[in-house]
Amino acid sequence: MPAASRILIVGGGIAGLALARALRQQGLVPELIERTASWPAGGTGLYLPGNGVRALGALGLADKVLARAVRMSHQRILDHTGRQLAEIELAKLWKPVGPCVGITRHELRRILVDGAAGVRLRLGTTVTMLSQQVDEVKVVFGDGSTGTYDVVVGADGIHS
Repeated sequence: MPAASRILIVGGGIAGLALARALRQQGLVPELIERTASWPAGGTGLYLPGNGVRALGALGLADKVLARAVRMSHQRILDHTGRQLAEIELAKLWKPVGPCVGITRHELRRILVDGAAGVRLRLGTTVTMLSQQVDEVKVVFGDGSTGTYDVVVGADGIHS
């Protein structure tokens, strides 16, 4: 089977952008579509445990994330009434893996978008139909345009 050269990533969230970066590092040029017309300016804070930071390191983005993130020293686990069940010293637990940090979704997305330089990003685009052929996938987009791909990856969160 020949290597996939036409790759479509459906979903421009954290997973889709990280995959786009990883594929670019391997010399591939995926196309990424995102249904929203613009990147949201806000968002919640995210907790990235050591393995998440290590994964970002494999993408060559850990230093940029660590420069914009807050290191977390402890984690408390509470029950539904707010009673503390456990407290974890994160540096001790995750030391062999990497630091645990907090970062806003907006900042992480910005780092990942910058990291996906060279990837064709199409905002405001959805998939309306997929048609599996023998060795390719035909895609119809919401604007009526079409494309043919070797691989289509659903990275659209709960919609995958």
